[in-house]
Amino acid sequence: MNYSQIISQEHKALFIIAIDQSGSMQSPFHRHTITAKKCEIASSVASALIDELVMHSQQAHRLNDPCPYCDIAVLGYSQNEVYPLLHPGAVVLPITALNRDATPHYTRAAVYINSQNHPEFVLESIKEWVKPRTGGSTPITDTVNIISDIVNEWCSNSANQDSFPPIIFNITDSIDESEYTGSLIERLELLKNIGTNNGRTLVFNICIDANPIEDRFYFPRLEDIPEAHPIYALARSSSTIPERFVPWAKIFNPEATTECRALCYNSAILQLIPLLNISVNW
Repeated sequence: MNYSQIISQEHKALFIIAIDQSGSMQSPFHRHTITAKKCEIASSVASALIDELVMHSQQAHRLNDPCPYCDIAVLGYSQNEVYPLLHPGAVVLPITALNRDATPHYTRAAVYINSQNHPEFVLESIKEWVKPRTGGSTPITDTVNIISDIVNEWCSNSANQDSFPPIIFNITDSIDESEYTGSLIERLELLKNIGTNNGRTLVFNICIDANPIEDRFYFPRLEDIPEAHPIYALARSSSTIPERFVPWAKIFNPEATTECRALCYNSAILQLIPLLNISVNW
């Protein structure tokens, strides 16, 4: 269980992106000189990740023959509903089913940390795989149950038993501890224990909080967050970082270890996803 399997056509991966689209995501998010709605930030992060995965499958020498190296599911959750965002009739799709040429693009402002450790503002053109949407409540329990079913079915497939384990990205502004009941935490622990022969399912939480709390966390240890802090429950639900991802986490948190949680809170989130370097064998 060392997360060492190289992702390939023979050993596919599963990526699940869950996006909080509840009414609170309509609120503004302020960082440096950029102001945007949280739903816009969430859709930008999700679209960047999706596009990264699609471009991996369409590397230069195989543009006309994309590599089906992973499956992908993108889910929105709001108004007591959980729904697919890439295709109305399918939840899990092969990455080769996504067509960049048919996907509109837009320009966004992004914040990156340069080599002098200063924020740098750039304009980027990105494919809009996911559109911003908001409304209603946050059905996190239903979302976890549906994701658990997807992960269980995928990991139970004999063709995936030696594959790299599923990776889940949950993008949310939810720091309401009342949502993270004992039964939900228990369900999340069960989800994180589902896996393949290569490792357990990884749950990354990316939290966009507009509250006037200036704390920022890049992959913190659970003991570094006070239990009274509103992010504590979300940190508990995040996976610990496998050893192979520690060098990546150290880019953002020089003190990162395998005790750290896969959680980013009020961080320069637009730069995180493309740097998640997973070995892919073409």
